[in-house]
Amino acid sequence: MGIPDIKSKNIKGINIFNSPTVVNPNFFKILTASWLHFLQKDSSLGFLLENNSYEKDLTGRKIRLLHVTPAVDKIESSGKLYSSGGGLGSVIYCCPLHKNNFPHNLFYLYLNYQLPKKIKKGKIAALCIELNGNFLPREIKKWAIDYTLFGEIHCKVWEDIKKCLNDPDYIKMIEDNIYKRIKKRMGLLNRLITYDMENITNTEFNKIYNEIFADFPELRFILYEVLAEYILLYQNNKVALKYATKGEVYNQNHKEFIWALCPTMLQKFNMNHFFIPLEQVITFLENKVIT
Repeated sequence: MGIPDIKSKNIKGINIFNSPTVVNPNFFKILTASWLHFLQKDSSLGFLLENNSYEKDLTGRKIRLLHVTPAVDKIESSGKLYSSGGGLGSVIYCCPLHKNNFPHNLFYLYLNYQLPKKIKKGKIAALCIELNGNFLPREIKKWAIDYTLFGEIHCKVWEDIKKCLNDPDYIKMIEDNIYKRIKKRMGLLNRLITYDMENITNTEFNKIYNEIFADFPELRFILYEVLAEYILLYQNNKVALKYATKGEVYNQNHKEFIWALCPTMLQKFNMNHFFIPLEQVITFLENKVIT
């Protein structure tokens, strides 16, 4: 049986444009598969979701990664790679090294943009990390950081949250706060969750966009991820298409999106600082990325 098309009005008897009163257990799995199918077929670079360089780079007996760093001496003396603060808590910035010894385009992004500008180029080096490709999940602990669990090294904010999770009064306060905001914006939220977007005008959607993300900063991370994914998949400029022929998704455009429109995010990664008016998003996509 083929994957249902996201544009279809009905998936296994469930109308996805109207919120069902009883949710089929398979509803979200089907919906996720439908979106994947849609993005593969509709976007400029959707084919990379199935056929990309990662499959070749990260399979086989040996996996090689490049880590760009100004701290080679410290790494050599300690024998450890320390994470940097990132959107998911703790990140070691690495990119795959292709089998032909050419780096993924992420390498140039890290080298030219990700590192602080005050660091002199002569102090920056790239370390090649070679891993055994036939590892077991439990062996990830040997890498010093288990990325899926934030590893042994945590950003302080995550440690603070972890402590709060054991406080029932704190949890109740968070629940009450979210519930209060949901009740306040119930009408706007219902306009979105009924999947009836076809009947929403651009003016109304712009109003919903502004008010929802003003009241719910928790949703801004999802907004950021959606916009980044859209840029990555729908970019069809010359450079992005060149890397696509190598099986690579070009990463610089979605980073420039933040640098150009929301530079406060660079000062300290805080989703409370992430909000970009819809008109600016559209202008950027039209002028810089998609065309």
